[in-house]
Amino acid sequence: MIYPKALRASLIGCLLIGAGSGFGQDESATLTLDEAIRITLVKNLGLQINRINPEIAEEALNIEQAAFDFTLFGSAAAQEANQASISDLTQGTASSRQNFRVGGTKNFSTGATAEITTDLTKSRNNSPSTIVNENFDSSVGIDLRQPLLRGAGKNVNLAPINRAKSALGESRLRLTQQVLDLVSQTEIAYWTLSFAYAQLAAKETALDLSETLLEETREKERLGLVTKVDLLQSEANFALRQEELITAEQQIENAADSLRSLLGNLTVETDPLTGAPKVAGLPKQVPPLAEFFQVWESVLSWDLDLAVQNEVLRQLQYDELVARNRTNMQLDLTAGAGLLGRDDTRVENAIDNALSADGHFWSAGIQFSVPWGARDAKARLRRTEFFIQQEEIRLGEIQQRLLEDTRRRWRDVRTGIKRFEASQKTLDLRVLTYEQAEARFAAGLITFREVLEAQRDLDDANLAVLDAKAQVIQAAVLLSRLDGSLIDRHNLNEELSFN
Repeated sequence: MIYPKALRASLIGCLLIGAGSGFGQDESATLTLDEAIRITLVKNLGLQINRINPEIAEEALNIEQAAFDFTLFGSAAAQEANQASISDLTQGTASSRQNFRVGGTKNFSTGATAEITTDLTKSRNNSPSTIVNENFDSSVGIDLRQPLLRGAGKNVNLAPINRAKSALGESRLRLTQQVLDLVSQTEIAYWTLSFAYAQLAAKETALDLSETLLEETREKERLGLVTKVDLLQSEANFALRQEELITAEQQIENAADSLRSLLGNLTVETDPLTGAPKVAGLPKQVPPLAEFFQVWESVLSWDLDLAVQNEVLRQLQYDELVARNRTNMQLDLTAGAGLLGRDDTRVENAIDNALSADGHFWSAGIQFSVPWGARDAKARLRRTEFFIQQEEIRLGEIQQRLLEDTRRRWRDVRTGIKRFEASQKTLDLRVLTYEQAEARFAAGLITFREVLEAQRDLDDANLAVLDAKAQVIQAAVLLSRLDGSLIDRHNLNEELSFN
């Protein structure tokens, strides 16, 4: 027979605390919460996929910046022409031309484009009317083009780079979101498994209690102190506890699979008969709760959804800047200047003559282009403005939803704490009630059914305490995800250093 003091110690020590790691296992084999989180951050497959996104965004930034890199170009061409004579009195003509060109272009943030070129041309012909049959020409020059309206100014030309920087920041923020979501999911899955172990412990204790009652009932039935019906009730109660124990073991495996999936070690090769990992027991105390306005202030200063949405708006504002500039007419100022050199003997002389400013050239001009009505550019601008209007409304929606989520999570923690405190008091009452029922049954003052009802009430109270504790822990994790306290609580600053 289980005496009252032993029963009270068993319930408070095993069920109320929920020792998830104490099932005949080596304590050193217990997976701690910090270890589970570290494994998740390294091996989770979804996180591994999304860790590449900032690298992709960084390469997109490099692509935009490359538009201002210096570009080197060169060309070589040769041509030859032979013309037959028109009569027997004249000879045919032949000419050849070889051209070599090397240069470079550079775009500037003002919209200007500069092109520096050097040309070397060798020409030859056998025309009798030509005094010199071979010439070497060289030139060194620079051409400039500066937009005055469309494409002019640093703001519009640097907009693609600034937009790519914002996209990179957004990608990093979204990765941070996923890291924190995974951490919170891992912690919830961890405590869910711990709760499943604690629930199993409660079922085992209830089974032990039912078995003790069954043995006592059998002995009393042998002595004629109880009826056959009482014995059947006791046996049915014991069978029910066995069934509940099987269900509790299944819940442990389900919770273990959820945790394994987050840890990245649930594969097709996973042995379904392998025991679930051992985890720490549920905390003895429920987490504290700060005042709502203190929590809300932290949420506003931290929330990543707002930060991501601000980056989305910033990118659209750069798009609007470019789209508005494209509604302008194309009006470009062009200018060019260079040095010329020629010689009919050696190519080196032609180059020296050019460098000595033997000849020169210059040019200046203006070009314009006006799409009739500019319908395409104006439509693109209006579309971008509509996008901005949508995202500004969405920003308000995010703020509204954030307040709703914060209020709900805060109330969940507050209600959970009150529920846990009430369930503890109920458990104390059920322990005393069961002790009294057992004593009265031993004295023949009540029926066996009343003892079973007291036991069921006690079992329900045990599970209610565990469930209340698990629920308040989960609510606290979700609230800490909102206000960012999850980072300090798990020392995640190093993991989030990619920001």
